[in-house]
Amino acid sequence: MSKLMGWSVVAVGVSVVAGCTGLAFPSTPGGDGPSSSLSTGGIAVDPRTETAFVLKRSTSDLAGTDGGIPGSGIPGGPIFAIAPDTGAVTQVADLTGYGEIRVLFPKSSMLVLGEDGTTNGDTLMRFDENTLAMTTSVSTTAQYWGTRTSPTGTYVAVADNSQASPPIHVIEADTLKVHALPANGAELEAMWLRKSDTLVAIYFTSGPDSLGSARIITWSVPQLQGLGFPTDQEGLWTSRQIDVTVPNVGFDDLFSYTWVGISPDDTSAAIPVLTQTAAGAPVTHELIVMDLAKGAFQTVANAYGPVGFTPDGSTIVSYRYSANASDSSQLLLIDTKTLAPETADIPSGAAPTFYVTSEGNDVVIASDLGLTTLVVYDVSTHSFEKVGGPALALSSFVARVGHDELWLVDDGLFRLDFVTAALTQIPISWTPLNIDILPMHDLLVLDDQASGDIRFFSPDTLAVTQTVALPVAVATTASMP
Repeated sequence: MSKLMGWSVVAVGVSVVAGCTGLAFPSTPGGDGPSSSLSTGGIAVDPRTETAFVLKRSTSDLAGTDGGIPGSGIPGGPIFAIAPDTGAVTQVADLTGYGEIRVLFPKSSMLVLGEDGTTNGDTLMRFDENTLAMTTSVSTTAQYWGTRTSPTGTYVAVADNSQASPPIHVIEADTLKVHALPANGAELEAMWLRKSDTLVAIYFTSGPDSLGSARIITWSVPQLQGLGFPTDQEGLWTSRQIDVTVPNVGFDDLFSYTWVGISPDDTSAAIPVLTQTAAGAPVTHELIVMDLAKGAFQTVANAYGPVGFTPDGSTIVSYRYSANASDSSQLLLIDTKTLAPETADIPSGAAPTFYVTSEGNDVVIASDLGLTTLVVYDVSTHSFEKVGGPALALSSFVARVGHDELWLVDDGLFRLDFVTAALTQIPISWTPLNIDILPMHDLLVLDDQASGDIRFFSPDTLAVTQTVALPVAVATTASMP
C-alpha cells in the first residue's frame, strides 16, 4: 500500500477485491478519496458549486477491449465540467497522454494533478474556481499518489512515489510551491487533523512487515510556512509540537495497513502497526493511540486497521480475528478514553471492511472477499442486523446525510436504509460504475458503463433527472498545460 493511501493503486468502483480491509472510504464532494481519481473512473464534485468533473472514457475502455475491466484504468483524455442545474458541459483541459489524473478542490481553486506520459513526472495545474481557466502550471519529477487536502484547503500533502522511500510533499495551493518532508530511508505515513492544518506523521526505522521503532511527530504547517519550513540536521522540519518514539513496532502494508486515523475532535490519533510480544514470538497487530494534547501514547493489542471513529468520538472502531478460527472476525469497539475493548462476532466472516456512519451510531460491514451480504452493527444497542440481498463490496458508495441512507454501486445501484435495515436494488436499465453525491441538490451523480454518459439521479423519485453525453474533445493550446 503506497504512502498516504495510494488511491491510484486501489481498484475503485469496479467490484473487485481492493486488497485492503478495515475502514472503507466513501465518495464525497471535495474529498481526496475514490471520487478524486478520474483515472480510475472517479466523479469529482466541487463542494462549493456541486459542479461535477469527469474524464471522458475511450471507446476501448467502454468496451473493455483495452485489456482491463471497463472503468478500472481510464487513460488520459479531456476533463469536462458539468453544471448541476443545466447539465451544461465545459471542457476544462485535454490531458491526452497523461495518467494518474486527480482533481482536488483546495481553497479558491481547482487543482489537477496528472502524470506526464513522456517524462513520468507529475504536472500540477491550478484553475480558477469560477472561470475554470488555468492560472498556474508546474512540472515536477515527482510521481504523486494519495493526496490529502488540509482542513482549510490551504495545503495539499501527497507522497512522491518516484523515490524508494517516498517523501511527503506539502504543496501550497495558491502558489503550487512544494515543500518536501524527507523519509530518510524510512516508511512514512501522515494525515491532517480534521479542524486545523496540523500534520501528524509516523516514521518507521524498519521496512514493511519488519520491526524496529516508530516516531510520531506533529507540525503546525502554517507556523512552518511562516518560518520558511526550516530543517534540522536530519532534514526534518523543526518546530515539532509532538516528537515521541514508540519501540518494537513496524509498518503494516497488507490487508490491514498503517493509516493515521484522527478523532472527530482532534484529540486522538489511532495508528495500526505490527508488533511482537517477545523475541521469537509471532508478529501480531496492535493499535497505537496517541493523546495529541498530552503527547503520550498507549496501545491496544490484537487490533487491525485502518480504524474509524463514531461521530461523537467516544469509540474507535477496529477489528480482529477470532482465536478459534482464521476465517472468523470480530468487530472491535474501543473506548477512546479508557481504551477498554469490546468485541462482537461479525456474521460476514473473514477480511471485513466497514464504514462508520457520519451520523447515528451504525457500522456497515462487508467482506473484502465479496462473498457475504452486508450487515449493520448498531453501536448503541450492540446488535447486528443482516440486511439481505446480494453480496456487495464497499468499493463505490456515498452517504446521504440527513436521510440515514447509504447508496452503493456494485453491478447495479443499491440503497441501504439504516432505519429499516433494508437493502434495495434500484431498478435501472443501465449499469453504473462510479457514484458521487450533490448534497445541496439532493442528487446522485453516476456514470453509465456502456455509453460513458453521466446521469443525475434523484434518490427521492428514483428517476434520472438529467443525462449528459460528453462531447468530442476540442484540442486547443489554451486547454493544455
